[in-house]
Amino acid sequence: MVLVAASAYFIGMPLVKGGLPPSMQPSAPPIPSTVMTTVITTVPPPIPTLRETTVPTAVITRDDRFEETYLELFNRNLTYKFGQKELFPVDLTRPPLFIKFNVIPVMVNKSKLADIGLSTEHTVYAVYPDPNSWFEVKVLDAVSGTVVDARGFNKEYNQYTKQEFMVREKGNYTVEMSGNGVTVNTQILTGD
Repeated sequence: MVLVAASAYFIGMPLVKGGLPPSMQPSAPPIPSTVMTTVITTVPPPIPTLRETTVPTAVITRDDRFEETYLELFNRNLTYKFGQKELFPVDLTRPPLFIKFNVIPVMVNKSKLADIGLSTEHTVYAVYPDPNSWFEVKVLDAVSGTVVDARGFNKEYNQYTKQEFMVREKGNYTVEMSGNGVTVNTQILTGD
């Protein structure tokens, strides 16, 4: 018993006081001479609620209805959600400012059972634009911000999905497009 206690004292005490005896010490890992690190930081882009579009190179196009040629400044299919806005500046030196748009709203599909309990009982299906879908185009005076003309789909406007209109006076304008629950093809043209 004394022998076990003595060996525990002589072997265990160096471990408690400072580690292993020198003969049992592990060798240190080699230290690298140069350490290179690369830090990559990624920041997600902010979620846009307002988009401002720069003026691209104009394209000459012909309108079959008016048999005229126009400079097409803007032609895009955009999806609008939650009142999102798109701004497009136009310095109109050659009238008219001709705006066309074609709206594809979110559609609601509903079915309802009619004549319940009668021999003529049947299901009625209805497909219609979501009442919360809307689109609006405003032509604003770029200096004062007053509305020169405005058209749209749903909300306080009609439910025509395909519309066009013109502003015939020279001026510096901003075309503001906004909407919810719609995909819209919008064209902005000026005189050639």
